[in-house]
Amino acid sequence: MLNDKYKIMMCERINTTIQSWEQRSSIEEHELYTFLHNLKGTAGSIGMIDLSEIAASKLEDLGERSGEIWSKKDWKEYIRQIEEISNFFETNIQHNQSDELESTLAPANNQKNFILVIDDDMVFVSYIKNVLEAKGFMVIIAHNGQRGLELIYELRPALVFLDINLPDINGY
Repeated sequence: MLNDKYKIMMCERINTTIQSWEQRSSIEEHELYTFLHNLKGTAGSIGMIDLSEIAASKLEDLGERSGEIWSKKDWKEYIRQIEEISNFFETNIQHNQSDELESTLAPANNQKNFILVIDDDMVFVSYIKNVLEAKGFMVIIAHNGQRGLELIYELRPALVFLDINLPDINGY
C-alpha cells in the first residue's frame, strides 16, 4: 500500500533523528520543536493520526526559538512515547489502511498548469507528490523558501503548497 511506504519512511526518519541525538550529550529545545512540528504535520498527512496528535500535544510545552538545553535523559523521556509508536509501526505496518487524502481538485488538462510544493520535509514532499501525480497533477518541488520564490516567479504555478516553517525564510 502507498501509505505504508511513507509510514516506514517516517519511522526511519524518527529513528535516524533519535540516533543522531543520542551521539550528543544534549540538544536545544528548538531542535525538539522542529522535530515535533514536522512530525505533527507529516504524520497526520500519511494517516499516522496518533503520532500526529502526540507530537501536537508535546509542541504546546515548547518554544520554537528557545535556546533551552535538554539533557539526553530529559529529551529521551519526553519523546519516549513517540519512539515506542514509531518502533511499533515500523515492525507492524497496517496493510489494510486506505489512502485518506482525497483531492477536491480536478487535474488540469493543460500541462502548463502545475502545483508547486515548498517544504523541507522529504517524507511529506515525497508523499504529497506521489498522491497528486497519481491524481493526474504535475508537481514541482522546492526544498527551501528561496528556491520556492524563484520558481513562483519563473514558472507561475497554478497552486502552491507552502510550509510556514522553512529553514531559510518564514513561510508567511
